[in-house]
Amino acid sequence: MGRRNLSCVASEQKLKGYLLSTSHPVGRAKASFFASFGFHLEKWEVLARALEKHARDATLISELETEFGTKYIFEGAIDTPSQKQPLIRSVCILSDGETALALVTAFPVRSRSNDKRT
Repeated sequence: MGRRNLSCVASEQKLKGYLLSTSHPVGRAKASFFASFGFHLEKWEVLARALEKHARDATLISELETEFGTKYIFEGAIDTPSQKQPLIRSVCILSDGETALALVTAFPVRSRSNDKRT
């Protein structure tokens, strides 16, 4: 089954407890990033839909078999409430026996043109 025929589920728990959580040790930096583009905890479903669309439309940059299933990494712009389209990378996994991808994480990708080190 081709990856584009699969949907990626961004669960309420993953978004509220991690990507939009200002108190999560790792997620709080991501929460700040996503908030700067209009995504907020109270309306976590907006980010869920945007990440699900991102997994359908973005470029698949890596597919890797792991002990937990097949991990897919996507990179591309994400639609946001602010109308800006930042470049992000999202990671989803198709666990053995499942029919839908599950979101693992998402994070900003720094543009090379903005990278002061190059």
